[in-house]
Amino acid sequence: MPEYSTISVRKALHEEIKKAVSDPRRGYDTIAEFTKEAIRLHLHRVVKPNIENITLTRLQRAIYTRWFRQVFRKRE
Repeated sequence: MPEYSTISVRKALHEEIKKAVSDPRRGYDTIAEFTKEAIRLHLHRVVKPNIENITLTRLQRAIYTRWFRQVFRKRE
């Protein structure tokens, strides 16, 4: 059985979500379904790119650090 947790949102936001879900053209059956997709999309668009940028920055730093060490060793 899956484990679940709950989150709290302001009433106004909850009402907006209810409006979105009540429109059959949007394709959502429940508030939970809408909310889970919204969170997944946010993670994909915001969090994942940030993690990728951090990783890229660390790789670049490692490459430059190695290059500087090689350059300064040659001068000694």
